[in-house]
Amino acid sequence: AYTRAGAQVSWANEIDAHACRTYRANFEHRLIEKSITDLSVKGDNLTPVDILTAGFRCQPFSKAGNKLGFSDQRGQMFFEIIRLIEEFGPNKPKILFFENVSNFKTHDGGRTFATVKEAVKSLGYWFSESSTRILNTRIHSEVPQNRERIFMVAYSQDYFSDNQFVFPEPEPEENRKDVRDYLNLEEKAPEIHYFKQITTREKRIVLSQVIGATILLVLNWYTFIYAINNVSIKSGAFAYMVCPLITAFGGFVILKEHLYRIQIIALVLATVSILMLATGSLIEVTWSVVIAALYAFYLIIQRKMQNLDKLNVLAVQISIAVLLMLPFFLYQHTGLPLETGFWLNVTLIAVLFTVIPLFLSLFALVGIPSSTLGIIIYI
Repeated sequence: AYTRAGAQVSWANEIDAHACRTYRANFEHRLIEKSITDLSVKGDNLTPVDILTAGFRCQPFSKAGNKLGFSDQRGQMFFEIIRLIEEFGPNKPKILFFENVSNFKTHDGGRTFATVKEAVKSLGYWFSESSTRILNTRIHSEVPQNRERIFMVAYSQDYFSDNQFVFPEPEPEENRKDVRDYLNLEEKAPEIHYFKQITTREKRIVLSQVIGATILLVLNWYTFIYAINNVSIKSGAFAYMVCPLITAFGGFVILKEHLYRIQIIALVLATVSILMLATGSLIEVTWSVVIAALYAFYLIIQRKMQNLDKLNVLAVQISIAVLLMLPFFLYQHTGLPLETGFWLNVTLIAVLFTVIPLFLSLFALVGIPSSTLGIIIYI
């Protein structure tokens, strides 16, 4: 705001390393990365400034905090600002501009503000209650943030006959911005940007999740086909009934997802129904549990990968699955079929009964907990 008004920033001070990184990415002037308690005019060669802007720690005074005020060590940061002003001596700032939480003036029955007022006035500044105003960023600027803060302005008695500051009026409604005015919601950033930002360890985790989920999916296909051909069709049918149960319970236990009472009742009833149907079919039930567990844990892993595009993930997984299954196919057959009709049928079956259902399941996991999806699968 100061630079837009024509002012030049001489220096800034911040202790948080992440905040400093963001600051340096946006501004080129000098930034001193250290605690204000270690900052000094002489030691850090601070250039005298016309306007000193400071926002001392607000947690000791915030409505959301414990409101310990100056009893909190963080509340003492204000007196470090006073110390710096004193160190400037005759070159002290002409104007002081402070900001804090909206309830700052009423904290501790007004005694906190009274302490600040007396400290500022003792340095030779015009400062009173009329020198403060609570402003809302959304109303008084073009910044799309609904945030009320108190602003305090003091004028040096060495340069001004009184405090002449006039607080701004609210911005016209047509000038106010919404956060959507600054975002391109139609264009999605390439996922390569996501991979560039995460650490090497996080990249390994993502790759292991993609590969691990693919292996589970391939094993699910193989065990299902084997069970249908060598055990019984009943084992495959049971798998479709058991899978939602394992998915729901897995989301509840592993991902700590919440289950409503009605959902728990539904799962208990489903479990009882399956046990009744499975009476005397131990082998079929065993195979169905294996088949269902493989797919259920595949879905649970997918739920963990929320930052990746589901269609891209599915494309990678199917590509890896083809590479894993091709050697087995060649081992069991003399070669690849060359008939066009065969590949058309394979493609049609794969799209209708594999790709589309998988994509819909993965897309649903973006906004639906895996425990809830497990219950919906019954439908």
